[in-house]
Amino acid sequence: RKRTIRRPVRQTLAVATGHPWWIWLVLVAPPLILIAAVWDGTLPLGVPGEWTLGRVDFWPLVPWAMLPPLVVAAGYLVLVLVGARRLPIAEGREVHGWLSGLVLAGLVWVLTIQAFAPPTCGLEKSVTALYHWWTSGYFSQAKLAERDLRAFLGEYEHGISTPKAGTRSSAWSLSETERVGHIGTHPPGLIVGYALLIHLFAHSPWLTEAVVASQPEAVRVYADALAEHPDGGAGPLLQSDRAVLWAASLITHFLAIVLVVPLYFLLRRTCPPEASWRAVAFWPTVPSLAVFLPGSDALLPFFGITFLLFWFEGWARDSAARSFVSGIVFWTGMFVSLAMLPAAVLAVAITAWEGWICQPGQRPAAPGAKLLRAVAWAALAVLLATNLLGAWSGIRLP
Repeated sequence: RKRTIRRPVRQTLAVATGHPWWIWLVLVAPPLILIAAVWDGTLPLGVPGEWTLGRVDFWPLVPWAMLPPLVVAAGYLVLVLVGARRLPIAEGREVHGWLSGLVLAGLVWVLTIQAFAPPTCGLEKSVTALYHWWTSGYFSQAKLAERDLRAFLGEYEHGISTPKAGTRSSAWSLSETERVGHIGTHPPGLIVGYALLIHLFAHSPWLTEAVVASQPEAVRVYADALAEHPDGGAGPLLQSDRAVLWAASLITHFLAIVLVVPLYFLLRRTCPPEASWRAVAFWPTVPSLAVFLPGSDALLPFFGITFLLFWFEGWARDSAARSFVSGIVFWTGMFVSLAMLPAAVLAVAITAWEGWICQPGQRPAAPGAKLLRAVAWAALAVLLATNLLGAWSGIRLP
């Protein structure tokens, strides 16, 4: 008789996956512990006394709300697995096609799980979270700033300190509680973005109708409720305002997911295609991304990663165009939020490592000269954008 060979579970797992059992333990145990702690209800979802996220009852959602996201998740997993096999041998347009497919699948995933989320936690956040001054405030401020955007920017430094003293823009007429919560620490980029959208839709009735018509039913219902009960800071919800809020939400969703493209090429500088693909495929599935969308925090990683990609490519290839673009992206990100600063710190650290600290055989030729040229082109882009905006509006950016 043949003798049956029994292997321990950990040995079987290592043979089947090609990785030691303890790697799987390290990967699986922390998420399970976190899920258990959150599920128990004793772990606060935020800072008690300042802000906390509300909890929703999970079990009533299972019968009807879990199947569509599971189907989409299965399709997403198939795309990732097939792409992992194709990317090592793919070139040119095929690589771009797989990345485009990943962006589309990522958008379908985050929109699906929001569409089947509990009431007030789904796609209706596109109007509720962006409209009210106590959840965002950028839209409220922009509705007033759009009337005279140049005056608003010119008075920005004075307005954030003494908003109602000697300012012409009505955007500074809001009360202290109705203004953007941290307007003094954030540059005015998001307010300017909303103001431009407000101006666009206010003067494009056909575009307004097209965007409003694309709203899901849940978004339309909550927009109707806001139109009947407007917010004091944001004012009445016009038809063009509905288009602004939905368009801002879609733009934020797109930038949050299209991040996988620059992130893939950034990883490809040091990692093989399959590893880079598998790594970026995790990004659209990060739970906090779906939770915070359509909040502006979800789009900030796009600027940071895109800046890093163009900076390293410009420096390593001694490319003036890429270095100049890195400066433009960095300035745009800084104009939106000071959260771009960690990306600059990361750029300095990795540049030092690749140019002078790593093994000599891995360093680029003449790193010092290339660095000086890259810094010069990036600085030129930052100074050019700063001076052009200052000359038009009078704003003084540090």
